[in-house]
Amino acid sequence: MDFKATLIDGSYHDVDSNTLTFEIAGRAAFREAAAKAGPKVLEPVMKVDVVTPETYMGDLNSRRGQV
Repeated sequence: MDFKATLIDGSYHDVDSNTLTFEIAGRAAFREAAAKAGPKVLEPVMKVDVVTPETYMGDLNSRRGQV
């Protein structure tokens, strides 16, 4: 999954803040947001007519093709 986010606000403290702490906080925020959003994998659904020998039907089924 390719994802990009922009931090629009934050606080910096000379003792406790550095690049690593912001990266950790960003990852934790993304995990929490993704869990709350309940993401779903969307797959294309198409109706097609396929003419193929029986020997290739197993490969089609293994790719979640409905025959």
